[in-house]
Amino acid sequence: MGRAHSRMPTPSIRALLPIELPRLFGKEGERPPSQPYGKVRLLSVLGGTFADMQTPLAQCPPMGSHVDQSPPGRLARRTEILRIAMLEIFEHGYEQTSMEQIAKRASASKETLYSWFGDKTGLVLAAIEMTADRDITIPRPEKVGPSYTREDAREALLTCAKGLLQLSTSCESVGLSRAAMSSPIVAEALRSSGRGRTALPIERYLARLHELGILHIPDANEGFHLFHGLTVRNTQIRVLLGAKPPSRRARQKQAERAVDQFLALCPP
Repeated sequence: MGRAHSRMPTPSIRALLPIELPRLFGKEGERPPSQPYGKVRLLSVLGGTFADMQTPLAQCPPMGSHVDQSPPGRLARRTEILRIAMLEIFEHGYEQTSMEQIAKRASASKETLYSWFGDKTGLVLAAIEMTADRDITIPRPEKVGPSYTREDAREALLTCAKGLLQLSTSCESVGLSRAAMSSPIVAEALRSSGRGRTALPIERYLARLHELGILHIPDANEGFHLFHGLTVRNTQIRVLLGAKPPSRRARQKQAERAVDQFLALCPP
């Protein structure tokens, strides 16, 4: 007879966090009455770290409110619900979090949540999209005309590279990446929505640069992976394992080095 194997328990996301969750709302575990959940900057659901391991959540930038065209009041409420939903998921895990729990904690009706997001997966997708739209900026191909120069391309790629580094090490992203370790649904949401929000726009831009003869990138998908690899390298993995996220200055230097390497590898 085969020997029975004991199954190692799967650690909860809570156990992986560097700080106690009740402290997110203040010293006594209570949120400021005038700003409900105002201190919570959702863990980087699409990029990956719950807090930055060392940095308080309050220092995380707000999710991409500038992208949505909803009325200001609804947009603020929508963003608040997304933050609370992600907090619930990071605290209890995706499978153990219900729409009812989120609605109760957000002081919202379940009907509102289903109307705005569809379901729990829709909440995760919305958070991913808002964070990606906040951090990634890349010119639309139709805006790149014959007068576009190599220096213009360098500046655009530098902005994009800094955004990729911000996205991959942001509070929401690290948190989502950790949630994906125990949830195939969250993992698939990151793969599908993350690609649509980051990879495809960059690929279209690279294809346009190739078309204009500014860079030689015959395969835009391979070009994206090269650019992404040079930019992010092992930075996100290190942050996921507990390293402190790079500072703005460090991201700037890393982005500049990556862009210069990319340009050197893809001459006209």
